[in-house]
Amino acid sequence: MNNFRKKILYIFCCVSLLTIFIVSATNIKDNTESVLYNTSDNMSFNITATPHRVNDNTAYIQLNISTKGKNNKTFILNNETKIKFNNTNISQINTDNFTYYNGMNKILTLKENNTKSYVTLNISFQENNDQIIVTSSDENTSDIDSISSSPNDEFKLIKTSSAPNTPVYLIISQTLSYYNPNYIKNSGVTHVIINSRCDGITQNRINDFTNAGLYVQFYTACFYDFNNGWDMNFDRAKNRVFNSLDDLNRYNGVDGFVLDYIRSPNAYDNNQHLVSDLIKEVRDRYPNKQLSAFIMPKEVGAEVYGQNIDWIKPNLNNIMIMAYKGNYGKNSDWIKYINSYFYQKVSGSSCTVVSIVQSFRSDRDPSKLSRDELYRDMDKGLYGGTYGTGLFRGGLNNLDPDRPYVPRST
Repeated sequence: MNNFRKKILYIFCCVSLLTIFIVSATNIKDNTESVLYNTSDNMSFNITATPHRVNDNTAYIQLNISTKGKNNKTFILNNETKIKFNNTNISQINTDNFTYYNGMNKILTLKENNTKSYVTLNISFQENNDQIIVTSSDENTSDIDSISSSPNDEFKLIKTSSAPNTPVYLIISQTLSYYNPNYIKNSGVTHVIINSRCDGITQNRINDFTNAGLYVQFYTACFYDFNNGWDMNFDRAKNRVFNSLDDLNRYNGVDGFVLDYIRSPNAYDNNQHLVSDLIKEVRDRYPNKQLSAFIMPKEVGAEVYGQNIDWIKPNLNNIMIMAYKGNYGKNSDWIKYINSYFYQKVSGSSCTVVSIVQSFRSDRDPSKLSRDELYRDMDKGLYGGTYGTGLFRGGLNNLDPDRPYVPRST
């Protein structure tokens, strides 16, 4: 009898625990967002977006698109996935699984094929109430590939009031004599970031830039030796950085330093400590200089490259996101998305985000971007909440002093 009672008690406890687990799990209520979308020919579609969790940090979004009448419309999700109705009145598609983080911001763009109309859905994860929140834009917007020419698009700068004073950085990696400081200033640039290995670094040349009204900063490699490749030895990296920056710090008019190759090439053991400790050492050595770091445009930057934003942001004025869309096979909207992710990562700290874009197609195709595409890419980072924007690299850009780059606040 005693054994029987023990079994009954055991079963009761298991059922109780299972019930508690189920109740706890169902307390997580992710919202479903619906938006009415009118196509270019005034056909109405209802779009419903529902989050589905795969596990504790992975989810996907299910989109249901319906209309009253049959049609043969085609929509494109994020410029990649085609959604065809084929004379039906409803279509359903799931996004790929994505990893979410606290404060993560993910943008879905649903575009009507062969038109300039699209609608956006914003997905965010909120730690406080453990919810995935989906919101939509209030109205249809113009084509993302023509965003620079549309004054009434849906995007707004998070830092609207500071837009007229937005810093604009130009990264210079070639001989300094190639550059006309007044031309650069008249093109809308406010800061130049000069490679520490450039030819022609002299006090007179630095004075040329500062006299034109430009701030001068220098960038230097950390965990990379240009003679021997990647070098993750901490002491050697520190000596390499200090030797370079001490030499540059003797010049007057140097506003700050930017750390390049401040990462490991792969998931190296203990790499997060190496990166954050070196940044702390540099900050302690130059407490009165602006200090920034070039950051990989990856959400897994901590695990793979050692760039743990939570660890490094206390010792940096800026993180500079290398949002090189051509190298990663992305479009302009991705620049906004990835900078928005890092904006959320530094939110609440004194560290800000600067979006650095390529002024050329890619490393495989170094042809210049058009001026309009260049300015659009620069604006996209600001739409993601960044403090400033910048160009990599000098010598391959279409800056034009007759039509200088001015960040748009609306």
